[in-house]
Amino acid sequence: MRISTRYEGAHYNLSVHPVLYAKVIRLREKLAQLRQEMELRSTDFEGERLWIPWRGKEERVGVGAGDSSFNYMRRLGFWLIGATASGVYSDDEAGDIFLGELDIVRIGEMEEDCVRALVQSGSKIMEAKALSLAAERINDGLVLVDGTLSGLFRNYTEDMGPGRIAGIAGLAPGEEGNLFRWAEELAEEARREPAGWASWGLKERVFSLEEDRRFAAGILMAVARKEYVEALMGLLAENSERMIGIAKTSEDCTILEGIPDIYLLSVKTRAPGFTEPKSVNLPRDEALPDIPCSSFYARLEEGYGVMKVEVFSEPEGVNPPAVLSRLLATSVSGYPYPLAKAHNLCSLSFSALEKYLGLAGGRSEPSGREGL
Repeated sequence: MRISTRYEGAHYNLSVHPVLYAKVIRLREKLAQLRQEMELRSTDFEGERLWIPWRGKEERVGVGAGDSSFNYMRRLGFWLIGATASGVYSDDEAGDIFLGELDIVRIGEMEEDCVRALVQSGSKIMEAKALSLAAERINDGLVLVDGTLSGLFRNYTEDMGPGRIAGIAGLAPGEEGNLFRWAEELAEEARREPAGWASWGLKERVFSLEEDRRFAAGILMAVARKEYVEALMGLLAENSERMIGIAKTSEDCTILEGIPDIYLLSVKTRAPGFTEPKSVNLPRDEALPDIPCSSFYARLEEGYGVMKVEVFSEPEGVNPPAVLSRLLATSVSGYPYPLAKAHNLCSLSFSALEKYLGLAGGRSEPSGREGL
């Protein structure tokens, strides 16, 4: 069934099954209802009180930025995994750094949740290292992180935290003591190869020594956690005072309950500006530094998106106009270009993985989807 419809000035020709077309109509109604509810609830939004207009001048300084990506795909005999990270820098000279890993994991060697957790951890490890390398190449200025600074801490306490590692290893919470002790011994070997995702190089050894596949994956995850926190601590030791986290999305609903702040500010304001800085509670762990963190929302250019900005400072020590003047000098369409460039350099799509598999001579490897 071919449906031709016009909606908000756009013309779409879609082949849609009648069952789904009925769902599309219902979806349109739900979207309209959501917008109406948001509009009614946001009448209490005091934009004049919360949004501080700003039209500053550019201040050019050196900039380093980083990002990471990961992906994986299944063939009948193996998982193909990929993790990448990039750092870009611009000061007296400009350039970029790229770190990456491609490998296969035999089916039966790891379950999918283990594969995903490990390759995601590898990308975060390399991102911290790539960002450090980029920061070394600028004399002063900004070190930009894709996402919030608090997210760097959550990588360690949540994504690579003891609870997740216990789940990967098939252990009950609190039973991972021996696993972490073994991982501590192996971490020394990973330090001998500091570039890239060093702990992944221990996979064959760990799986040859441990018959329990999930426990072996848990050990690898614990070593990755150790490698990540060491890379993060190195990054923070040299750069914490000039690091800025830039997030395009946020689930925080501190202005009006049930409405994301960033959504509310995006639809209720148009001019460049910012909100007053507020304190951010960082995840705590004995391995992580106890440092202050603050956030504010900002728009760099008229009509473009609102960003959440985080810095390592108490709220009273944050100077949003100074931060924004430096970000404005890097802005293209209201977003820091170095972060966009870092993202594009390391983006790892499913089609890219297929291309790499083909280059490695694996194009004919059966996927189980040949008849589709």
